[in-house]
Amino acid sequence: MYIAWTDDSDGGRMWWAEMGAFGWGAPRLVPDRRSAAGPSLGMVGDDYFMAWTGAWYEPGGFAPVAHDTTIWWSGFDRVRNDWQPQQPFAEFRSSVAPALSTTPSGELAMAWSDYDQEVPFWSAFVNGRWRTGRAVGSPGLVLTSPAVARFGTLFMAWGGGGPGLWWTSFNPVQGTWFTPQRLADRGTSHAPALAGASAGDPLVMAWKGLGGDTAIWWSTFDGSAWGPQQAFTDRQTAAAPALGTVGGSIAMAWTWDGALNTSLYLGGQWTPPRVLPGARTALSPALPN
Repeated sequence: MYIAWTDDSDGGRMWWAEMGAFGWGAPRLVPDRRSAAGPSLGMVGDDYFMAWTGAWYEPGGFAPVAHDTTIWWSGFDRVRNDWQPQQPFAEFRSSVAPALSTTPSGELAMAWSDYDQEVPFWSAFVNGRWRTGRAVGSPGLVLTSPAVARFGTLFMAWGGGGPGLWWTSFNPVQGTWFTPQRLADRGTSHAPALAGASAGDPLVMAWKGLGGDTAIWWSTFDGSAWGPQQAFTDRQTAAAPALGTVGGSIAMAWTWDGALNTSLYLGGQWTPPRVLPGARTALSPALPN
């Protein structure tokens, strides 16, 4: 199992770590990529994938890291135990980070906010190529990164940078998305996160509060409706938290005071936060979904 993040204090370089029998291993650099945002991770069976928006960086350090709106992606090479070379997802651009998950039929799925229209788009990787991106019906702008996760079918959530979060699910029979619905009791200035595990856990949503609210909020979906929002009392975040699955359980990762923290959802309870040694970021990390 893997975790990935961008070191925004070091020119947007990308790092990753692997979980072993005794916890997270030492951070490892992915030298061919940079990002002004954070990466995303997805898994299809035993195969792992990464996607991100790029960055322009002046090696002399005289200019700040600038956002490259190209969407990049790569797979993981198990033989080399390292990431394959990056490839551009040339057809579309995004001003925020994309998200990865798995379709109901078991293919890699990507969601992003279209750079020109600022509405959610999605695509699936089928037979060695990405299908043409298609818009997801949206009643408003998508100003934060979308979140996407598999929970029976595919679910998506996003925010407009203010009160209210939107969500929808995929209709595999029709091959389209249901009409998005607004959750008026919550909002975020960053991006929501979604994850669903296969061990009987519910679908989980997590997000940072609005503006200066550094609390991490979360809610669960029982298959028909979202439960009320709850705030954690043992953790804060400077950016959007990440949700994913680690060893069949839902995991959370977030940044606070420059450090990367993780926690697991076990038996309906979250384990205490643990710092990943050597990992530094002020941006959203990524866990496989």
